[in-house]
Amino acid sequence: IKMIESKLRLKNLIAEYKVNSTRTHLYTRSNDKYADYIFFSPNIKVKSFQVLTDVVSDHAALYLEFV
Repeated sequence: IKMIESKLRLKNLIAEYKVNSTRTHLYTRSNDKYADYIFFSPNIKVKSFQVLTDVVSDHAALYLEFV
């Protein structure tokens, strides 16, 4: 993840928004907190980003709106 951020110069929304986890309670195999990430270039303006509370799988739904 750090390599993607530094070498490709992409921003990580999970880190930017201090997201605690992208897993739901349905994931029980280990303590992995993150299943998904969103990376974007610095010239993209994020209008809204959320980790949704709807449980549809062991991955939390991610919502992104950008301009």
